[in-house]
Amino acid sequence: MDMSTNVLHRAIELRRALTRAAPAAFSGELTLRQGAVLRELREASATQVSLARAIAVDPSFMVRMIDDLQARGLVRRKRSETDRRQVIVSITAAGSRALGPLDAAYGRLAEAVERELTAADRTAFLRITEKMCRSLDALAARAPAPVEVRRGQR
Repeated sequence: MDMSTNVLHRAIELRRALTRAAPAAFSGELTLRQGAVLRELREASATQVSLARAIAVDPSFMVRMIDDLQARGLVRRKRSETDRRQVIVSITAAGSRALGPLDAAYGRLAEAVERELTAADRTAFLRITEKMCRSLDALAARAPAPVEVRRGQR
């Protein structure tokens, strides 16, 4: 199959291009993924594991991102009162204030992308990507849950 016409390959290329362009829009304040974490937390606090799933990163990478965001005063952590193994992450007042410039950066990025698209292009893109997301979500729902190995276990 010609990779230039493979839909999944093009979606991966789009994600890569977005990652390359993001620093110009975000001015180095936050990475695209850190911004995604704050946007997730805008709605409600979440566990580190659920945040990792929501933005599709490895849980150990999420821990490092939360470490950085916490060091910058943008989020806080606390142990779950119902399950001490879980860590709940919440956005701080400083994190909420960072959302204004973050939303503006997302707007600049969206404007740069959409500038070349017609209304029909945007409509088709949204319809097609919605179908792709539903298909991938259905596939993910059928996948077995990862086996968690704790220290000392093999």
